[in-house]
Amino acid sequence: MALPVPANGGVFTYRLAEGTVEPGRRVLVPLGRRKATGVVLGPASAVRGELLDVLRVLDEQPLLPPDVLHLVRWAAAHYLSPLGLAIRGALPPGIDLREELRATLTPEGEALLDGARQRALLPASQEAGTRTRQLLRAVQEGRALRPAQLRWDGPERVKAGDAFNVALKVTSGQALRAVPLQLSFDAALLEPLGVRPGGLFAGGLFSYRINPAGSIFVGASGKGAVAADADILVVTFKPLRPGETELKISSMHLQSAAGSAIAHDQPAAFRTAITQ
Repeated sequence: MALPVPANGGVFTYRLAEGTVEPGRRVLVPLGRRKATGVVLGPASAVRGELLDVLRVLDEQPLLPPDVLHLVRWAAAHYLSPLGLAIRGALPPGIDLREELRATLTPEGEALLDGARQRALLPASQEAGTRTRQLLRAVQEGRALRPAQLRWDGPERVKAGDAFNVALKVTSGQALRAVPLQLSFDAALLEPLGVRPGGLFAGGLFSYRINPAGSIFVGASGKGAVAADADILVVTFKPLRPGETELKISSMHLQSAAGSAIAHDQPAAFRTAITQ
């Protein structure tokens, strides 16, 4: 089955306790210390080692028909993309199961917030300036911790022939260690000149591959840091001719320092107008 992770091309083998499941249906499976939603590809040709069991079959009918699975397989092989991430991009957005993390403060956390020494060092009026205290206070008051927020930063209008930059920014209360993602752009109007890591992954590992037909594959990893409107990456484009164009995220996986997935909002596409 296909899972939306870069490891092993996103393809893993699990055991189904009984019956059969057609390719294209989603299942819930254990993946490390968490659970993940996978898409069945078919029976395994070979099995190595002990297999984990499928936890639950999620769909009564395949979400991806055979012709779509065939197309995604071809595209992943042609563009050297992990099959699991490619299949994730073919699914309708917003259908994955989400795990909710609930937390309570330890006595040490309570002391950090409300101890006499802490109140002297950091008065409540200055609490908003520290991310750790914000998160602890949210836990104490039972407020929801927001998923990671993503946004684009780039010009609303550009001139044909003049290169410009677009940055993808993130705000995350959880330390962010790795981000594999795929971007889509209009190849008729934009020519990508390059991609560089943003400040969040400066000094880490960063690679990208441009498909001139209209997609960019990026892999970024670092030591893991909490992000406050930090740049994940910066893409440089050359506008080719006048028109309205956009850049969007086709697929993305935010990985925490502990290796678990970080929930995130899907940003609207970046749009710009190219003038003569």
